Amino acid sequence: MSLVYLPIKVEGADAVASKLELASAQIKAAVARAVAESAAEVTRGAKAKLSDDVLRVKTGRLRRSVHFSLGGTSEAPSATIGTNVEYAGIHEFGGQTKAHLIEALNAKALAFKTATGETVFAKIVHHPGSKMPERSFLRSTLGEQERSIKDRIDQAIRGALP
Repeated sequence: MSLVYLPIKVEGADAVASKLELASAQIKAAVARAVAESAAEVTRGAKAKLSDDVLRVKTGRLRRSVHFSLGGTSEAPSATIGTNVEYAGIHEFGGQTKAHLIEALNAKALAFKTATGETVFAKIVHHPGSKMPERSFLRSTLGEQERSIKDRIDQAIRGALP
């Protein structure tokens, strides 16, 4: 048995190919916008978590430091959300701080209350370190927004299709 080839010519194939190429560029741009919007939303959510009483905000430095940057390629856009504040990690993951000395720098002595309520003064305190609980603000926000991120990207793709 021999094979029989039937020549098929598609009328308007070039036009279809150019429309698909244009749609591809539109989809890539829409997905990149969705990634940027999602990164901004996760950043806002993380900052909101850093604004409540859980971390007992003193200066707002950690909250102000949370930011995102866009990266990746046009085929695979990405975003990185984070902070460069040195104590962010222990809040995010929990852990044990190292034993350290606390010295009076701007005064003659440190003043603090003991567990019994007695006020104590000292030039140097040998701090044993602290056990810090996990108080996630980045990973937890990302987890809470996972579904809306997926939906945003899906809607971007659907909206960009011709």
